[in-house]
Amino acid sequence: MQYTDVKPKNRFWNYATLLCSYTTTGQQKSPGKFTSQQRERMDRKRKREKTKAATPVFKRKRRDKKGSRVICVRSKEIRDGDSYRSAISSTEKESPDIVEIPAPTAENDDITLHFGNTLTVFFDLETTGLGISCDIKQIAAVCGTKKFSQYVMPLQPITQGASKVTGLTRIGNVLYRNGIPVPYQNKEECLKEFISWLPENDMLFGHNIKSFDTKIIIQALTDENLINGFKAKFVDTLYVFRPAYPERKSEKNSFKQEELVKDFLGENFTYDAHNALGDVLALQKLFRKAGFSLVHVQPQSFSVDFAYQTLINIEISNSNYESLKLLHISSGMTKKMAKSGLNIQHLKLAFRRGGVDGVYNVMSEENNGKVRVTKNRKILVAAVQFIKDEITNQETAAYIKYVLCIL
Repeated sequence: MQYTDVKPKNRFWNYATLLCSYTTTGQQKSPGKFTSQQRERMDRKRKREKTKAATPVFKRKRRDKKGSRVICVRSKEIRDGDSYRSAISSTEKESPDIVEIPAPTAENDDITLHFGNTLTVFFDLETTGLGISCDIKQIAAVCGTKKFSQYVMPLQPITQGASKVTGLTRIGNVLYRNGIPVPYQNKEECLKEFISWLPENDMLFGHNIKSFDTKIIIQALTDENLINGFKAKFVDTLYVFRPAYPERKSEKNSFKQEELVKDFLGENFTYDAHNALGDVLALQKLFRKAGFSLVHVQPQSFSVDFAYQTLINIEISNSNYESLKLLHISSGMTKKMAKSGLNIQHLKLAFRRGGVDGVYNVMSEENNGKVRVTKNRKILVAAVQFIKDEITNQETAAYIKYVLCIL
C-alpha cells in the first residue's frame, strides 16, 4: 500500500517525514536528528489519542457532548420561535411567532473591585420590617472618628417585631425611641445628607448587607432619583468572617454581629445593639480587632451596579412566582423556575411550539453547566398537565364567546 492511499486521519508523522525527505529533484535525503525525534513524539501522541478515542468512556463523553449540543440548539429554537428560522421575512405566515422566551437568568457577575485609595466607612440601617420593600427608619455611619446618624420618618407602619428590637415607634407625626421623641427627616432629605457626608472613594462596610441593607438603600435611592449620585462600593463583613473562621461553623457558633462582638471584644464589652449608630461603632472596633488584610476583604467587595441588578432580578422573580403559584409542583421548584426567568406564559409558549418536548427543553436547558429548572420527569408531567388544562380552558372559553357572538 502506498502512503498516498492512507486516509489523512490514519496517517502518522512518519508519513510526513518521508514526504519531506524527498527534494524537488526527486533525490531522497535522510531526515535530520531533531526531525526524527519530533516525528517520534508526534507519533506517540497520535497513538495515545487514537487509543483513548476507542475507549467506552471517551465515546460516552463524545455522545453526551453531542446530545448537549442538540438539546441546546433545540432549546434556542423553542425560546426564539419563528425568529430562529431563516428567511422569516419571506414567510407565508401572516403573523409569525416571534415572541421570545427569555434565556436562563445568569448569576449576577460579582466582580471583585480594586480598592486603591479608598476610605473605610461602616454603615447600618434600621428598617420598618424584614422585607426588601420596607422603609428606612435610621441611617448611621462612621469613618474613623467622623460619625453620621439620622432618623427617618417612615411612610410604612413599623411592625411590632421591628419596634420591639429597635425601640422605635411612631404615633402620628412623632417618632419615638424607647418612648422619647427623636428628631427626624424625610427620606429624600436624609439620603441627600448621607451622600454629601460620605467621603470620596468610600468603601461601605456592613454586616449582612449583601442580602438586606444594600437592597433597601438602593431601592430608596432609586425611588428618590438619587441613584446616579451614589458612587459607593460595598463590602459585606459577614462574608469576610465566614471563610476566615471556618471553625465557628463546625462548632455551631453564630456569625451574627452580637455573637462576634462578644467573642472578639469580650463579655464585658457592651454597646447599643439594634441602634444603627451603636451597631456601626461596634462593627468598627470588631473589624479592627480581627485585623483583616486586603486579601480577606477584597474578594467580598461588590459594586452599586451589582446590588441594583440583584434588586431588579428579585422583582422579576417575584412577578414570575405569582404567575406560577397555581402549578401543582413544590414551592421550592416554583421559586427556582421563577428565578430562572420563566413565567406561566413562557411555559405555554414552549408547549405550543414544541409540545411536551418543548417544555422539557426549556426547563432542562443548561447554563454554565447548571440545569435551568429540572430534568425530573415527574415535575415536568405535572407542569405540562396544568398547561394543557389552561390552554384547553382558554380555547373553550374563546369558542363559546365566538358562538355567542354569532348568535
